[in-house]
Amino acid sequence: MARPRQISDARILEVARTVFLSEGAGVSTTTIADRIGISQSVLFQRFGTKEGLLIAALAPDRDMSWLELIRRGPDQREIAVQLMELARAITGAFRQMLPALTVLRQAGLDLHDIVREGEAPAPIALHLELTTWFRRAQRQGRIRRGDHAAMALAFQGALQIKPYLSYVVETPVGEEEIAYLRSVVEAFWWGLSVDRLAAAESGDTEPVCPPGC
Repeated sequence: MARPRQISDARILEVARTVFLSEGAGVSTTTIADRIGISQSVLFQRFGTKEGLLIAALAPDRDMSWLELIRRGPDQREIAVQLMELARAITGAFRQMLPALTVLRQAGLDLHDIVREGEAPAPIALHLELTTWFRRAQRQGRIRRGDHAAMALAFQGALQIKPYLSYVVETPVGEEEIAYLRSVVEAFWWGLSVDRLAAAESGDTEPVCPPGC
């Protein structure tokens, strides 16, 4: 009977990710193995090479569940509310991805090296899904017509810059980030709202971001 594994792959990857993120791509597999309490040979048996371990530990989640949120929408709720929901999910995902992708690049790995054949790297997949989301919203008549790819890229860029700057200057994430996301959503909602021109032409009050956005 085969001897059961005492240390799961999930545990190995959890520790390896922590070590890579704290010490960089140059850390030795011996150091990682010692931290886990296994031999270096076990690491190679499980993941083949150090590069294989790096990819397994640091590549964005294969499921990328945050993309499913984009794929399901827009639903019947207020567009601004959904944009805020997307903003929180995308910012959180990018905050997790950024340190890992930085270490992978230190190791000389291109984003295309860490995805399955036929898949797009996470930032590109995000742009493609957001583009489709904005196109669907336009077809529903719920946002203004325009270049949906440009809308998606602008929205994505606005969401990525905050965690990027926080990572570069090592500032903590707090309520200020939520306020920033709300401001971004309000600006986009104002620019995309099909009610804006009608309100302006009728002399009504400018549309206000609804509760929840």
